[in-house]
Amino acid sequence: MPRPIALTLLLLTSLLPAQGPEIVEPITCPFTEEEMTIDGALTEDIWRETEPLSFFLPITHAAPSAETVGRVCWGESDLFVALSASDEDLLAVLTDHDSETYHDDVLEIFLMPGDRSSGHHFIEINALGTVADGHTDRLGKSWNAVGLRIGIALDGTLNDSTDRDRGWCLEVAIPFATLEPRGACLPWGGDQWLFHLARYDYTSTRMGDPELSSCAPLTRVYFHNTADWIPLRFE
Repeated sequence: MPRPIALTLLLLTSLLPAQGPEIVEPITCPFTEEEMTIDGALTEDIWRETEPLSFFLPITHAAPSAETVGRVCWGESDLFVALSASDEDLLAVLTDHDSETYHDDVLEIFLMPGDRSSGHHFIEINALGTVADGHTDRLGKSWNAVGLRIGIALDGTLNDSTDRDRGWCLEVAIPFATLEPRGACLPWGGDQWLFHLARYDYTSTRMGDPELSSCAPLTRVYFHNTADWIPLRFE
C-alpha cells in the first residue's frame, strides 16, 4: 500500500538541512594613508572609493522613509566612519555627554573587536554632536571613547519644523587604542570584527515613534543583538 502523500512529504522535509540565519558577506574596510580632515564634508578621495552601505528597517528589511548611507575605512591608528542621512526635519536638543541621545536624531556605531565574551562598544552621536558612549561588558557607561573626533555638517536648520531640511553628515575617527580589550584592537589586513551602523530618525509629527534603521539585516528591533551584526573585514 503506498504511503499517504502528506506522510511522504513530511519524511522528505525532515531530510532537508535546517534553515539557518541569513548569511551576510563581510563588508570590506579599505586602508587609507590619506590625511583625514574630520569635518563632515567627506571630501577625501577614500570616501568615493569605499563601499556604500544602505540602511534597512528591522525585521522587514524594507527601505526606510529617509535614506541613510554609511561608509567605513581605516588608517594607521583610527577607524573612520562616515554617515550621510537624508532628513527633512532635523531635531536634537540634548547636550550632556552620555545623555539619552536616542531621544534625538542620532546616528550610532556598534563595534565588537573581540569575541562575544568581551562585550561590544557603542557610540551614539546626535545632530548637535553630543556623544553617548559605552561598553556592554563590566565597563558600562564608564567606558569613554578617548580621543574620539567627530565632524558634523547640517544641511538645514536644526529644531525648526517650519521649513524643510535636507539632511546631515557625520564623520567620525575612532582611535583603535581606546577600544577594549585595550591594546589588542589594532587590526591587521584580513582581520574581521563584527559591527553595524544604525539610526533613530524623528520628525515633529512623529516624536514618540522614531523610525529605526540599520545597515545590518536585523531580525529584531534591538540594535545590541550581536547575532545580527555584519562582519567587517580590514584590507
